[in-house]
Amino acid sequence: MEPGLCWRVTSRTAIHVRGASWLTAGLVLDVGTGLLRGVAVAPTEDEALAQALAGAVSKPAGQLPPGQPGMVLCGPGLAEPVAQALRAVTIGAALPPVSEVGPPVEAEDIFDSLIGHMAGRSQPEDLPTPRDWTLLYIQALGFYRAKPWARWHDDIDLALEVSIAEATSSHAAVVIGNAGLQHGLGFYRARPCPRAPGLAAPGDPMPTPAGTLLCTLDPPGEVPAELSAKALRYGWPRDSELFPAFLSLGPDKEGGDPSTLPARGADADRHGGSSAGDSGLASPRRLRRRQGRPARPIQGSCDQD
Repeated sequence: MEPGLCWRVTSRTAIHVRGASWLTAGLVLDVGTGLLRGVAVAPTEDEALAQALAGAVSKPAGQLPPGQPGMVLCGPGLAEPVAQALRAVTIGAALPPVSEVGPPVEAEDIFDSLIGHMAGRSQPEDLPTPRDWTLLYIQALGFYRAKPWARWHDDIDLALEVSIAEATSSHAAVVIGNAGLQHGLGFYRARPCPRAPGLAAPGDPMPTPAGTLLCTLDPPGEVPAELSAKALRYGWPRDSELFPAFLSLGPDKEGGDPSTLPARGADADRHGGSSAGDSGLASPRRLRRRQGRPARPIQGSCDQD
């Protein structure tokens, strides 16, 4: 499809941006390229859509040229406000057809990334694909249902050999939740694990080096709304007592949403450990070094195309 021929317009209400009150975001995507044309955040949905469409027509983001769409797709219930906003910015031109169609998962994931950025989470250049997210949530759900924290204390390190396609790498994982305060799993991209004896004095906080992937399980009211919604989209049971959130640490060690490779690696890690009931999620503030016991090796693989 040619760039600019078809646009997809969507919005989300009740998003909470860091340092601001609850707002609505409007998003305009170019269907032909998958690129963002316009985005706006405003107190109301009508304002957000109007501003996003005005930018998409006159000052599109990136390298896309200004112009008007040949047709517009929007979410259920948005046809009238979208048409009204288009009339205001396409004066003298014929109004393109506007059709209500549920957004594909890729568009929802792009919106998730936008909201994560506005909320202060760094965003990767290579977003996980819907298949990546599906695998990740399937494995996280398996972990949640297995409840390995009931059998494993968080002073036990799990040494993992992970194979993805033809590449094998060493990882370490820590399950937490035995004390019943925070449930989760932490993945470290190389061994020895940061918990290994002799690396620091007993009682020192667990380091979280670049490349660490964390996943926490918390009550739904304590997880950011967009992350709870994402989990539901990918099949997380609505009546679950705990919902997952994933955090990847980059070179600057600031937390952000995971990229394609960390997401696939985490899925492989969970696949490798879950057969023995040994995988889980971790919170860096609760991890502490242990002494005297070697890491327990677990062999695992997850071949992907």
